[in-house]
Amino acid sequence: MKKRIIVCDDEKDIRSLLKWFFQSKDYDVIEAEDGSQCLAMMKEEKPDLVLLDIMMPDLDGWEVSRRIKEDTSLQDVPVSMLSVRSSPEDIKRSMDYGRADSHVEKPIDFYKLNQTVKELTTKKPRKPARLGPTSNNT
Repeated sequence: MKKRIIVCDDEKDIRSLLKWFFQSKDYDVIEAEDGSQCLAMMKEEKPDLVLLDIMMPDLDGWEVSRRIKEDTSLQDVPVSMLSVRSSPEDIKRSMDYGRADSHVEKPIDFYKLNQTVKELTTKKPRKPARLGPTSNNT
């Protein structure tokens, strides 16, 4: 069974390029042109991974990722940010605020992106931090 990826980017050319690349690697690729559309597709499409641009017009990728990770029915879906915003502060925001599983920078290194996608679609994603006290029963 093919792994399913949602590619969410407001630039049609980027979505088309990523769709072509990952279909050639035998993935099923669904395109979302903005964060709201991506969130609406999540439950219906049941993706194995979401690739998210950060800078989008309605909801930025950090907020989309955070909402995915806060939804108990979606939080196990790995999220990788894919953005020109790749300063140490941006990457920290992706991992901390957005709770993303990875951050890949643009311009795209397709070898690195392919390796990241393989890893994220074959292992369990990083779990969101548990809130509240923990039990120390041993």
